[in-house]
Amino acid sequence: MLVAALVGLWFFVLAWIVRAYRVLYFEAPLTASVFVRACERYLRAGDLRGERALVEAGRTAWLARLYGAVLEGRSGPGVGGGGIEELAIDLRDSGERLLRPLRGFASLAASLGMLFAILSLNGVGVPKGGLLALQAGLVQTLSLEQALSCFAVGGATSGVALASVTALRRQLAVLQRDLDVLMSVVDDVAAHQGSSEL
Repeated sequence: MLVAALVGLWFFVLAWIVRAYRVLYFEAPLTASVFVRACERYLRAGDLRGERALVEAGRTAWLARLYGAVLEGRSGPGVGGGGIEELAIDLRDSGERLLRPLRGFASLAASLGMLFAILSLNGVGVPKGGLLALQAGLVQTLSLEQALSCFAVGGATSGVALASVTALRRQLAVLQRDLDVLMSVVDDVAAHQGSSEL
């Protein structure tokens, strides 16, 4: 029974990890160098149709969402310069919101694994009646097996969650760097166009 609770936590953590990997590795990223070069080329040429096609092609990617906000800000009363920076911060925070629970799940799994192991050693959740009591040491063996299982599942869940946090944090740093590069290119082109209009 105690092991089943930990296995349930394992599957919940695993589902959260899959969701975080899907977002940070498959939905959010684009090949930044290619996207930023294309943005810069379209910005310098003033090709609004090409810029919109680029944003539409990237749809869920963070760079495309940020560049879409740049286009809205340029084409009318929409997201202004401060709104673009706020969007970049919101995108970064959305990545952090995926990682914070994983650290909590790791702590919870390790703690519950230890607690359930201690409870198992004290005989909680182990059947004691019937014919089990007739065989010497069987109840204690079952208690020890359940305690080891609880400890192993709790530790494994914690380890997988922490390893995932490390890998996802690296990917989040790459995505944040890409957002900063795109924002600097947009700022550079806007400054260049502003100085050429004078």
